[in-house]
Amino acid sequence: MQTSSSRIAPLQLLRFVAAMMIVLHHTANLLYDRGLRDSRGIAPLNAGVDIFFVLSGFIMVYAFVDGGSRGAFIRRRLFRIVPLYWLLTLFLWSLAAGLPGGLNTIDGSLYALVTSLTFVPQVVGDTIRHPVLSVGWTLIYEMAFYLVFALCMTATAEATARRCMLVLMLVVAAGLVFSPTDPLLQFYSSTMMLEFVAGMGLALALARAGEALRRAAPWLLLAGLGLFALQAGFQIFGPRPLIYGVPAFLVVAGTAAIRLPARFNGLSDRLGDLSYALYLIHPIALAIVARLVIDRRISHDPLLLWILMVSTSVLGAMLCWHAFERPVRRRLHRRFLAPSTRRAPA
Repeated sequence: MQTSSSRIAPLQLLRFVAAMMIVLHHTANLLYDRGLRDSRGIAPLNAGVDIFFVLSGFIMVYAFVDGGSRGAFIRRRLFRIVPLYWLLTLFLWSLAAGLPGGLNTIDGSLYALVTSLTFVPQVVGDTIRHPVLSVGWTLIYEMAFYLVFALCMTATAEATARRCMLVLMLVVAAGLVFSPTDPLLQFYSSTMMLEFVAGMGLALALARAGEALRRAAPWLLLAGLGLFALQAGFQIFGPRPLIYGVPAFLVVAGTAAIRLPARFNGLSDRLGDLSYALYLIHPIALAIVARLVIDRRISHDPLLLWILMVSTSVLGAMLCWHAFERPVRRRLHRRFLAPSTRRAPA
């Protein structure tokens, strides 16, 4: 499967949009918790996570390097996910461990740190707690998906995708049939895994019927946005892969099948590059604004707080990307990836 900047650019833009959706959702929740909103987050914004999962499944297949090794694949994934996540996790854990009671929402135990750094769910009793960096729960799913994908790797994208899709569907089916009580089994057999399957299936469909999907792209995108609008207006409840995953799939399908003018490629790439840092840093940025502005009663104006929280999150993401994430990834790629694999899409 051959990638191109004109085809990947819309997906890069969608990555940023998905991250921004989550920022806005968590901002709304924080303002509600402080008594500055009448309701919690705007429901469809929470689907940014589902868009990410569908995108992950799609990109792993669409950007597959035929004949690539498992080792190179795993290293690229680790270099993409681990450095910034570990940095922010260690930062938060150090604060929680060093200031008992000062960060009462963060577990400062060694167990919490180890499970967070190793992308393993933190089981306490019969429940699973969020990692030290709360949004890291989605990365546990991502890393599980990457591991299964790597184990299923063969010479071609299509064969690899079919194997991986079958394994994930069997795991989810087993969870539905046997209804395990163990929290780890419940976590890993979650129906959210089907969103990775949907993304991989979309990549295969685009490879086989790209022109037909391109013609249908505007309608797919409109359908997905329409379902999100219904969710916003009527607060529909049901299984997450159905109420969020289906519209997320339609939005990704519509976006993947369109082409942006070449002049937008650079902007899309830059925004896409920021998306991961934005996703990880925004809980910290929101907490800082809340402590410095809301809790000190400097301002309770919701509009001003929205602006401050979103802009602080974006500025924090830019700082993380330019000062840490990009240079660290470049050094890791230069040292640990063969020249033939360094430029493989990540």
